[in-house]
Amino acid sequence: MRPLVRPFAMALILSVLPALAEEKKDSPQVWTGSLGAGLAFTGGNSSTTGVNVAFDAKYLFSEKSLLAVTAFWIYQSNDGTSTVDKNQAVGRYEAGITEKVYAFGEVAYLRDVFKNVTYLVTPLVGGGYRFVKTKEITLSADAGFGGAFEKNPDDAPRSSLAAALGQSFSYQLGPGTSFNEKFGILWKLPDTTDYDVHFEAGIATSVSRRSELKVTYILDYKNMPTGDALRSDSTVILTFVLKL
Repeated sequence: MRPLVRPFAMALILSVLPALAEEKKDSPQVWTGSLGAGLAFTGGNSSTTGVNVAFDAKYLFSEKSLLAVTAFWIYQSNDGTSTVDKNQAVGRYEAGITEKVYAFGEVAYLRDVFKNVTYLVTPLVGGGYRFVKTKEITLSADAGFGGAFEKNPDDAPRSSLAAALGQSFSYQLGPGTSFNEKFGILWKLPDTTDYDVHFEAGIATSVSRRSELKVTYILDYKNMPTGDALRSDSTVILTFVLKL
């Protein structure tokens, strides 16, 4: 099955492009983004302190279509010895089909030294549904299908088909204060016992018109880790965010 994964994943991506290309030509095109840095406190596989850097950018093609890029890096050490070295980047395009239904295509990259993941690249395409979308509350869920390309230390690169489910929620607690939550699970097919789970929840409060302070809890669970890595680890991140 391995030789078929790459062309099949490319075919999926190409097939969704026409739907993703539909957008309102008369709508404003706007870039927004932020850059953050701060401290991290971790439990699970380790109990250490360190630094984190995060970046996100969003380009609004229209009211229904957008391009979003997010990335973060967390590094921690204990007495000069590296204990956590993790970074992730995601590029995602969403195109609204109706007011609530949307299609998406994304490519995610993960590197996690502490989880023995040299790299994990997952191109996916799929669709989602916005259950609620107001100024105060948003709630959506989506499902995708594509491929997973992974390399672990001392192992040959491997590839497989992949399926994913995701959910996100945000709530405006008050002026300048918001709560955000995301959940995602990725299965590497056909073995559904090989899956990764990511959960994060956080509160952000404005410091000024262009800055905010954010506290985020992150939980990662890998059901089939390699080597001596534990299945789960959690991180609490305190980040000062500058809006670009």
